[in-house]
Amino acid sequence: MLALNVNANKVLLTDGNKESCMNIQQVLEANQDFWKSKCVTARQLLWGQNQYHDETSRYDYIICADCLYFIAYQEQLAQTIFDLLNAQGEAILFAPKRGKTFDEFTKVAEKLFYITVVENYDEEIWQKHLVNKVENPVYDENIHYPLQLILRKKFL
Repeated sequence: MLALNVNANKVLLTDGNKESCMNIQQVLEANQDFWKSKCVTARQLLWGQNQYHDETSRYDYIICADCLYFIAYQEQLAQTIFDLLNAQGEAILFAPKRGKTFDEFTKVAEKLFYITVVENYDEEIWQKHLVNKVENPVYDENIHYPLQLILRKKFL
């Protein structure tokens, strides 16, 4: 959806799971008519393994969803984002608090990035969140409501 709705030169979809990347690639191939003017690819990305650190692998925006719960890999995730982000780029992460995992990641990330946390980033989603807090007995904002975390590189 992002590739179809923004003026991006390239969009790279990644996952650490090789099978997930193969599935993404199959979806891209099955829908290649949509990507005629876009360069959309998928590949496996393992955090902290210095896989793609040349200038052609730098991005203006990195978007991550629900990646912070692997506490043992938070430093590798932060470093990978830092290495792949252009100097003026911005990483936008969405993740629920999940106990202390969100806060732990922000502590790790603040060594490399200026950090902004946004709780109400979309009015429609915010309203659904507020309704669920009151009306849905199984709704737990700690695991169901993603916060937005924006990272901008510090110049080290």
